[in-house]
Amino acid sequence: MRRSRNQLQPGAQPHAQRDRALDLYVGGATTVEVASSLGVDRTTAWRWRSHPLVAAAVASAKRDRLARIETAASDLATEALETMAAIMRDVTAPHAVRLRAATEVLSLVGVGDPKLDEAAEPPSRSRVAMFDILEPEMSP
Repeated sequence: MRRSRNQLQPGAQPHAQRDRALDLYVGGATTVEVASSLGVDRTTAWRWRSHPLVAAAVASAKRDRLARIETAASDLATEALETMAAIMRDVTAPHAVRLRAATEVLSLVGVGDPKLDEAAEPPSRSRVAMFDILEPEMSP
């Protein structure tokens, strides 16, 4: 019968403890937090974290977490734009509030932002045409 590596090394940690460390790392815990939680030395926890399979699992978990955050942020952005649109259209809202909502929407798309205007490329033909339609006497 073949003995596991844990049985060959005195003081080796059981697999369950390493599995728990993996769960903690995937959940976002730091090496210090893992070591403290499991009652092991930070060097041991760091060694577990450095294992290629653990590193890959942590990287995958981070990618998944970021994807969920991006989805949630996108959903909230849509709701935020709908809220600003409702404020802009609300004739009972103070003019300053409606103007601020409109200005924010325009800045989100890069219209009227001096920082973006300075770095902007010359206007495209379609943009020039848009100005001609909106204000023929003020086209660039």
